[in-house]
Amino acid sequence: MILKEYFEKRECRPEFKREFARYQPEIECVRILVDAQIEQNLSLKELAKKTGVRQYKLRKILNGKRIPTMKILQKIAKGLGKTVKVQII
Repeated sequence: MILKEYFEKRECRPEFKREFARYQPEIECVRILVDAQIEQNLSLKELAKKTGVRQYKLRKILNGKRIPTMKILQKIAKGLGKTVKVQII
């Protein structure tokens, strides 16, 4: 089963929708960082060197096991040539 199928299967469950909505901003941040890392063809070691963030912290953030602080998020974004934009709607 691929991730898309897994997600679609659970998407109809109300508790899944609630939890997904709760963590959606963090999920989106990580997705953008992973996409930028892939786009730039950077290894974790190279990303750590460019950002000044230790590999073990990056690994946890990129695997969704740790939520980055704004300071860490800005360091990662800067290393990837990106900026952080916060929007309250």
